[in-house]
Amino acid sequence: MSADVRQMPGEPEKVVAIDAEYLSGRRFDYQEDVSLVQDVDLLAATPGEDINWLEDVTLLVEDGVPAVFDRYSNSFI
Repeated sequence: MSADVRQMPGEPEKVVAIDAEYLSGRRFDYQEDVSLVQDVDLLAATPGEDINWLEDVTLLVEDGVPAVFDRYSNSFI
């Protein structure tokens, strides 16, 4: 398992970056055997009909200035 852990003496452990293996606590079979995913049809596995859904997103603009989403306040600024 890999995680970017930073710790100062006398402070609690701070995990800065995590991956799926760290979160699940185990390795997945496809990480060891690539043949398990070689014949997967990605178009068939994609939910919905529009694989390019991001092109359909309308960006918010106020007074000619594009809005930016702030993930910390969970709002547009």
